[in-house]
Amino acid sequence: VYDRTLLIDETVTTLTDSIGQETLITIVVMVLFLLHVRASIVIAITLPMAVLMSFIGMKVFQVDANIMSLAGLAIAIGEVGDMGIIVTESIYRHIAKGDQSKSLFQKVFEGASEVGGGIVTAVSNTLVSFIPVFFLIGQEGLLFRPLAFTKTFAIGASVVVALTVVPLVCYLVYRPVSLPRRTVWMIAAALGVAAMFAVHGIVMMAVAGGRYSGWPMSAVIGVIVALAFVRIAQERFLPLEQNPVARGIAAVYVPILTWVLAHKKTFLILPVAISFSGLTVWLGLEKTLAPLGWAINQFASEPASPELKQAMHLKTTEPVTRPLVEFGRLRWQRVKHADGATSQRIQWRQPDPRESDAEAARGIEVVQERGILPGIGREFIPPLDEGAFLYMPTLLPQAGLGPALEVNSRQDMAIETVPEVASVVGKLGRADTALDPAAIGMIESIIVLKPESEWRQIPVKRWFSDWPGWLKAGLAWVWPEHRRITKSEILGELQEKTAISGVLPTFLQPIQTRLVMLTTGFRAMMGVKIFGSDLRQIERIGLQIEQLLKEVPGAADIVADRLVGKPYLEFEIDRDRMARYGVNIRDVQDIIEIAIGGTNIMESVEGRERYPIRVRYLREYREDVPELGRILVPTSSGAHIPLAQVVTIRSVLGPQDIKGERGLLVGYVTMNTRDRDEVSVVEDAEVALQAAVQDGRLRLPPGYYWEWSGQFENQVRA
Repeated sequence: VYDRTLLIDETVTTLTDSIGQETLITIVVMVLFLLHVRASIVIAITLPMAVLMSFIGMKVFQVDANIMSLAGLAIAIGEVGDMGIIVTESIYRHIAKGDQSKSLFQKVFEGASEVGGGIVTAVSNTLVSFIPVFFLIGQEGLLFRPLAFTKTFAIGASVVVALTVVPLVCYLVYRPVSLPRRTVWMIAAALGVAAMFAVHGIVMMAVAGGRYSGWPMSAVIGVIVALAFVRIAQERFLPLEQNPVARGIAAVYVPILTWVLAHKKTFLILPVAISFSGLTVWLGLEKTLAPLGWAINQFASEPASPELKQAMHLKTTEPVTRPLVEFGRLRWQRVKHADGATSQRIQWRQPDPRESDAEAARGIEVVQERGILPGIGREFIPPLDEGAFLYMPTLLPQAGLGPALEVNSRQDMAIETVPEVASVVGKLGRADTALDPAAIGMIESIIVLKPESEWRQIPVKRWFSDWPGWLKAGLAWVWPEHRRITKSEILGELQEKTAISGVLPTFLQPIQTRLVMLTTGFRAMMGVKIFGSDLRQIERIGLQIEQLLKEVPGAADIVADRLVGKPYLEFEIDRDRMARYGVNIRDVQDIIEIAIGGTNIMESVEGRERYPIRVRYLREYREDVPELGRILVPTSSGAHIPLAQVVTIRSVLGPQDIKGERGLLVGYVTMNTRDRDEVSVVEDAEVALQAAVQDGRLRLPPGYYWEWSGQFENQVRA
């Protein structure tokens, strides 16, 4: 139903491919800048050695090769290559000077010792900066300590290799080569043929049984190896001033540097603008333009309406002036008018609910909205795209097994109509274990998506879309008129198709959900825990909080626990009447237990399988309260009387489940986030709840309180 093998293989393959690509790019850059094949060979040797030494450190310190540890290697590849490049370039420069009075050994030694101290100092600063990561605890420690270990191993290994192996390899590789031209080409041809057959053998083992012969690629690699040897035999050590690439860079860099030094004040505008732009992207316009907003709002005079004060989480009795501009609320909107026409506008401040109601009455509808530079925000770790959804709808407590099965079947059929869905399987209830306290009304549907290459293409309206085909062909290649549907759009379509009255939905991903449930107990990314002593009061508070959280921007899938409302049959035994009829209380309890709950009388053994045989009344009798009252109970005289003579049977509402923490009862209000970071949503939600308590919209009896919990706690703690 849900196999994580493909997800794990794809993730590890992506990381290993990235490591290989970064290594190849480093070698190519070295070739382009030095135009020296032997120098590139030195780098090609040192990079794998540093990575392999990192694996030795991982073995010694028992660090598993998981996603985060491999990511540490991928991040460190650039710095690992830098160490070898610095030493190699320094040795190359000393040799290129052409000082005949010094031997090759002296040149290699001077080149390596010249930069050795600087490399050790620079790497020491990098390693020290990672010390705080090793002291992380909890989930963040389990995630990021492997990354810190592998990055530290890789950088440390790169220093060891750069200061020991690189000088030795340079001493061996940089020796002068003086071979006759004919000998050079013969050796090159032999190496090329050997490389061609070796590559062909490797390719054939990799694609065993395939139709690809492997000879074209093998021949190309053989030619490359042969030409590389020819180049090695003929190349000279040129000073950087004579290197064509270095001269081209200097031709561009020197005039720019000259102009910058001559116009220092003018040039400072650029770094200041870049710094301000970076701060704005990080913190948002609300903080970077706070002085400007304060100055503009000094001219505000319009009083805020009571509805706007409530939306701003302020007391309605306080005199408040409506701001002229709120950069934190700056939003771009696309609105649809009553006649079907659309237009765009900028929302400069928080809209007044009365103005929004007036627009709705005129038929104006906001069809698309996006914040303008709201800031990056804060969250613990971006969710991994698992290629699947876990849909967890919750039914009201009154729902029985039949309605739950019907809802599960209807929603699964609706989900299958989405073209991007490969399979969907729903489960309701729980296994026969105390570790899974799910009720009948809790459904879990695993939705596996098809590969992205099979997703639908959505048409995109371009400014040239109405042009003739031959005229817009080039523009359509740059700005395609179709795009692939996004995962968020698929999620929106799934939410629309699965919407059923009385069903409370929650969408997450399978692995993400399990991690959240194990750490917080929630079936969502975050939530509020309400502590108290009475379940009815906790449910009332939870329902009020559910309505208040719906007003918080970014909050989605808000569901409060329906704690009370499960129908129960209550049997109240009248001891006086039992004594009058001479009925034993144990007999009455046994009859109620056996007739309604059932009892195992024996086991059926079929090979190695055993099945309990349970005896109880048919469902038609168990669901009929008057029929239950006609069950006969033996008396001391041997006669039998109806159960209703000694027991009062009535239907009552009780709790669906009972949760407790810290010696108190607890109820949950869970939610996810959309288009906003988790920490900002929690902070705004807490402000909204505190404001509701102050103005009386949320009432907490003495001894009751709430507490936030969820993934964001890892980020705050880290």
